[in-house]
Amino acid sequence: MALDAQTLEIVHGLVGYLRDHPRAADGAEGIAVWWLSDYSLVNTTQLSAALTWMQQHHLIEQVRAVDG
Repeated sequence: MALDAQTLEIVHGLVGYLRDHPRAADGAEGIAVWWLSDYSLVNTTQLSAALTWMQQHHLIEQVRAVDG
């Protein structure tokens, strides 16, 4: 899957956040609010595409936290 420029920018933001906070874990809503607070109006479709791409490329993994 090829990424558009905006989605690629989101991937870069996520990678930067995870580099600084390697134990970070959150759902999509928390990621949009807390991890990407420097980005104005994160598009949820593009965020989902970025997270899917990162998971497919083994940069992140989806796990269910104890609190759900």
